Formats: sequence, structure tokens, C-alpha cells
Amino acid sequence: MRFLAGLLAVCTLGVCTQVWAAPVVTPGTQVDVTIILDNSSSMRKYIPQVKAFLASLNDDLVAQGADAKFSLVKFGSRERVLTGPTPVDYDAFTDALNLCRGRSGTPKRGSAALLLAENSIAYREGSVHDILIISNGKDQTKDNAFQQAMAALDGQPNTILNYIGTPGGKGNMDARYGALAAANNGLSFPLVDLKGDPGIFAETFSQTNAQQIGDTMIPEPATMTLLVVGGLALLRRR
Repeated sequence: MRFLAGLLAVCTLGVCTQVWAAPVVTPGTQVDVTIILDNSSSMRKYIPQVKAFLASLNDDLVAQGADAKFSLVKFGSRERVLTGPTPVDYDAFTDALNLCRGRSGTPKRGSAALLLAENSIAYREGSVHDILIISNGKDQTKDNAFQQAMAALDGQPNTILNYIGTPGGKGNMDARYGALAAANNGLSFPLVDLKGDPGIFAETFSQTNAQQIGDTMIPEPATMTLLVVGGLALLRRR
């Protein structure tokens, strides 16, 4: 298990209660981060803050001991993987990110960009797949391609998808990106908060993201029962 939650046994009069501590990132944990970035002209005013936020996100992952690699897919006019067929280190990711200046046009097909990522990028076996969609506008992907993107993530283990944009706003962002997040252990975050203070936003997001990753790695209830039963058996032998 790459992310561990501490199992504490609190025993009173022979009755033990399980208490799960906050998940902790263990050194060497493989996290493949995929950024799906809206590079259209309406995002131009947000791009500098997005870059600062992603730098902070990488720093936080490194500080937690994660072995983080990154992929970048941009959309706006057309969808394109900018980092190659496998996740790369942050320096190479930054080189690709600097190509994004918010100068592309429409249509803005974020779900199609996600589908492209899932069909084109070879993630590390056993890694946590941490996806982040960043966009300030509605998803103009056709319905069938959106459904394909949803299906591509269905049943994948250790997958998280978060969305930074305009939750609760006009258009189909909640029905598309919000639905993708809800189906994949993720949440929706306001882009305006990122623009206001990338540092504070990154701190809050990183704490939430670490919890999400830890939650995806906690054993299922049946496994937890086996762990507890096995632990009690060992205690009885002493």
C-alpha cells in the first residue's frame, strides 16, 4: 500500500474500536498527475496563476515524499498532449506548460482532451492517477465523446479527478466536469479562488488532494476486518 492510514486500536474492557488516522504519503509513492488545461483566449488572464499554483502543487508532493510525474494535455481549438507518451518530471512538464499562453480558440473540448489523455498516455503500473481539469467555460465535447471519457475512467483503481473552474455557474460545467469529479473521488474548486491567491489555494488543494489519495488507498471493509482479526490473533499469542 503506497498511502497508509494508521490503524489505532482503542481497547476498553476488552472491547476494541478501530480509529483511522489521517492518511500519510509514504516516501516513494508513485503519483501520475495529469493536467487537462484550457488554453483558450478566455483563460489568458488565469494562466500565470495556474502556473504558480502547479509549481506549488509539485513542491507539496515532493515535500510529502511522493514520486510525482506529470502529463499535460491542452485544449482550445484542438486537443494535444504536450508531454509525450509517458509522464515526465516537473522540469520537462514546465517546458511544456510554458507553451500555454491562453491564445487558442474554440471549441473548448475538455472531456475530449481527457479522453485523448486516457488513450495516449502510458501511466506507471500501480501509480495513483491524479487528474486535474482546469477551465473557465463550458465543455463543448459532443455527448458521445463525453460518455466515452466517463467510461474510460470507470472502474480504474486509484483514480482521482478534480475540476477547477466555475462550479455552479452557467453552462454544462457541473453536468460534465462536476460529474466526472463526483464519479472519480474528486471535487470541484472555484477558479476565482486560484486567481485571487495561488499560494493559499495550492495549500488548501494539496491538503485535500493528499486526503483524497489516502482515501483511495484505504482497504475495503472486508480487508480491514481481516487486518483487525489478524492483529488480535497476534496479540493473543503474546
